[in-house]
Amino acid sequence: MLEAWKFFSIRRQFTGQHFARQVYALWLEEALDKGDVSLPTGAPDFYNAKTT
Repeated sequence: MLEAWKFFSIRRQFTGQHFARQVYALWLEEALDKGDVSLPTGAPDFYNAKTT
């Protein structure tokens, strides 16, 4: 049972740190391109900030 808990704990951590982050970044990029979301004044461009 403990081994299963370790497996699912790591799997949940991976999902939160990798998959969900990518989905959010893609959603944000699309929302910015469509004009649904605007960047705050003084914020770097989305694509410049994404590469740093």
